[in-house]
Amino acid sequence: MEVSASASKSTCGVLLTVMVCLILQTSSSAGLPTEVFGDEGGQVDLRCDPVFDDSKRLFWEVVQGTAGNIQILVKEPGKEAETLETRYAGRLTLYDGNSLRISNLNRDDDSVTSTDRDVLGTYRCSQGTAGTELILRVRHGPAPPTDLTVTATKLYSVTVNVKGGKDGLLSQSLCLWYREEGTGEWKKGKGQNSCGNEVKEGQEITLESTLPTSNTTYQVCVVAQNRLNSSRCEDAYVPATTDYVATFNTTIRLPNEAFKSSDPNSQQNSGLVSRIVNSVVLALKSAHPDIEVEVIQFREGSVLADLKISAGQREIQDVKEDFVSTVRSGRLTGIDVDRNYLYIDNEIPRAEIQDTGSKDDPDIIAKVVTPIAVLAAAAIAAVTAVYLCQRNSRSEGQKHIFEITYMAVAQVLQDLFQLAKDDDKFSILHSSKETAISNVRKPDNGFHESVDCKNIVAKADEASSLVVCGSTGSGKTQGVLAYAKKFAGKTANAAMWFFGQSENEENGLSEKIIMEQGKSLAERLGVGKVSPEELPNSIMASLCSRESLSLLIFDDVTDPNAIPPAYLSALDKVKVIITTRSSNLDLNLPDYKMKGFEEKDVLQFLRREDKKSLEIFQGTSNEDLLKLADYFGNFPHGLSLARAYLLKSRTSVESYLRELQERSKNIPGQLKMHEKAVYGAILMSMENRMDRASQDMFKFAAILSQDGIPVSILSKGLEIASGENPNKDDFVTEVEELSLARVEGKKEEWIDGRMISVHQQTQAAILSSLDEQQLQTMTESLIKVFLQYFHKDTRKVQDGYMSSLLLPHVEAVLSLPIISKLPEKFHPALARLYETIGYMYCQKHLPEVAAPALEKAKEMISSLVPMDGDEESVYQSLVAKGRELHDKGDVYCKGLKTRLLTKGDVEVLESKVPTLSEDFSKAAKMEQPLTEEQHQQLVELGLAYSAEQVRDSFLVELAATIHYTSGRRIFYYQGQQRV
Repeated sequence: MEVSASASKSTCGVLLTVMVCLILQTSSSAGLPTEVFGDEGGQVDLRCDPVFDDSKRLFWEVVQGTAGNIQILVKEPGKEAETLETRYAGRLTLYDGNSLRISNLNRDDDSVTSTDRDVLGTYRCSQGTAGTELILRVRHGPAPPTDLTVTATKLYSVTVNVKGGKDGLLSQSLCLWYREEGTGEWKKGKGQNSCGNEVKEGQEITLESTLPTSNTTYQVCVVAQNRLNSSRCEDAYVPATTDYVATFNTTIRLPNEAFKSSDPNSQQNSGLVSRIVNSVVLALKSAHPDIEVEVIQFREGSVLADLKISAGQREIQDVKEDFVSTVRSGRLTGIDVDRNYLYIDNEIPRAEIQDTGSKDDPDIIAKVVTPIAVLAAAAIAAVTAVYLCQRNSRSEGQKHIFEITYMAVAQVLQDLFQLAKDDDKFSILHSSKETAISNVRKPDNGFHESVDCKNIVAKADEASSLVVCGSTGSGKTQGVLAYAKKFAGKTANAAMWFFGQSENEENGLSEKIIMEQGKSLAERLGVGKVSPEELPNSIMASLCSRESLSLLIFDDVTDPNAIPPAYLSALDKVKVIITTRSSNLDLNLPDYKMKGFEEKDVLQFLRREDKKSLEIFQGTSNEDLLKLADYFGNFPHGLSLARAYLLKSRTSVESYLRELQERSKNIPGQLKMHEKAVYGAILMSMENRMDRASQDMFKFAAILSQDGIPVSILSKGLEIASGENPNKDDFVTEVEELSLARVEGKKEEWIDGRMISVHQQTQAAILSSLDEQQLQTMTESLIKVFLQYFHKDTRKVQDGYMSSLLLPHVEAVLSLPIISKLPEKFHPALARLYETIGYMYCQKHLPEVAAPALEKAKEMISSLVPMDGDEESVYQSLVAKGRELHDKGDVYCKGLKTRLLTKGDVEVLESKVPTLSEDFSKAAKMEQPLTEEQHQQLVELGLAYSAEQVRDSFLVELAATIHYTSGRRIFYYQGQQRV
């Protein structure tokens, strides 16, 4: 009862206090000024309380308290009203005798927020007696929002945080707007979260809008708007770059479906395709809204469905993991999928917990430890429950037993998790949010783990850095790749990056390539846009913040200054391995010098356990095999070529060596004996063991970049050069069997995705066998191929992927000395290729790298027509020169009729002509250029220029786009770099 009485007294006290406050508030507000509102640009009426009397003096004033009053208008009896303050000139009038109307209101008329100190106060009239004081508030357009920050960008969307600015005394909304960098038109964002309403000053909100294209830099702003006005985007905007499109291929098995056709576009498969796509999208869309799923083909095996799944580069690894989890857990609805059959990029994804393993397998140990941890946790829970339920009846002794038990179990748990922290074998007990990042490939097929290789792995294990020195073909890169494979196996969620792509056999890894490939690493790490100077430091900061050790590999370094010092600044967190042909890079790092195969390496490498090797080499004496190895300097590249040749030809080692010695004599240049032997082996393999068409096709690889050469480009080059249509399947088989190239990718029903990578020595050997006329014919053919396939259209995944793939190959061809000797009819084509190189580097946010190519493009146009005249004369000159070049068979102009239509092009054409033939869509999907007949169809439909129109306009258009692309490069610089 005492509690209730106390509560009652407290309640009464509170009520009494509230009533007193209300009374005081009411009495004190009786004399407060009245607020009057008007709109900026409009008018407001201020009422005067005293009754108008024309016989008395009337004035309006601004009351400023102790600072005094400022009269703004006065009316003497029988006279017109006079405005006393200049700022109100022409804006003050009287109505109803003594009330004041202020016209053309502006913000400085506001009694509270005016920047004019003479206005701050209250408005009041006096005519015998003083009237009510009025606070004038001028409503106006809102101030720009503040603290605009991009928080996320995906493939086709951007998310920002922003704070509302001053609302202008009205309800304001904030809406996201955007424009592509380098363009002038702002567009309002789309999506239900692109605007926020009723936003207060200082209130932080999140806005999101869809964006049209991926891999594009936009300028993003937030516009504040009320019923009077809105802020402008020019007041404040920030850059936002949408994510790159990344893809992976996957194969799933549908055990209850019958195979009907391999073509996913077949009417027989339409229902199944729809169910597969809808099932995958439904399962993953909520977490990954930008995901796209495409069925590539069906294969027999009940039904095997090959899919291509696309998403943003930053989330592609998460998409892979979620997809694997979805398939293996049976969460795909609408289709019956074999949970145990799944391939990702031609590999079976590793399960989170392996089913089998050795006694030292971390998963096995985890299986033992985890139940103990669970039991310990359960024990704590059980003991605690008993303790709580029986606490009122427990004796002091029981309490003591409980405390001892509780502490013991808790100590077990603590020890277990400490063990997990300190030992990789127990990594399952502690989670990491880091994901593996790598572009490092596995060692080549047929790789032999030589003594050199074992030494590299051992030395790299011991040291925080290592320089591997050796001649070309000595196996440096393969040894380092073997170490990287081991590093990935023992380092959870490792970040490993391979910097490699030599310009040619003389010049190794360049500063430009390191910067470009570093940009790709930065994107994978989630590093924001930074300048090239800041890039290495930003990458290293990100790598050093990771829990696990990272690995950087720089392959074929000839100039140590090409490696930014930042990459060598944190060797305790980031292990660095460098391969070089130089005997002294002067980097003051531990090194290992390649020695070549030892005797046991030679014999093990040649006499493998496969049937063919046994047939060829088992009956050959050790002496002959070692003699063969010695001729190649005991280096693995030459021996790989010899072994492959001998297996394919079944020639004796003695005969092969005799022919090789004869062939090597004719190799030109100042080369060492073992280098000439390798060149001879390469040419012997081509000339003796390859079909003639395959030989000619392979020669094109000599003038391209060494890695990732599309087989379809080689085939197309030969087709243009000689009219031949080589068998690409035979070609791929031959170069792989002869160890002349590494083959990657696969042939799809719609497109050939196979690529080859060749050794520098292979390129150099082929080049040594070509005369100048052959080289010019090949170069001209490839330029024509590039005009068809290397373009600026990156709207669709497939189109942008091909241009990115071809970029280093186009650069390689344009760097050939013979380019300067090509006739004038090639100059517009070269200008277009240089421009596209510049455009692609801008898209990669490397404007510094883009500059030389864009300058070269402008030089080539200026060499045809000087660009320093007035607009009309330059235009007429371009038209005239274009006609002249057309009549001489200009390569670029002719190529316009047989250009490659991209998927994006076809979509635009179909929007204009819905009945457009499906042949155009199929040609785009299969990357087939237009035929003369198809071009004529487009002309007749009004969708393409006629030959006459092309003749008059192509050079004008080319000059304009080159200068436009060059000019917009500035938008890709950061901060002060734009100046």
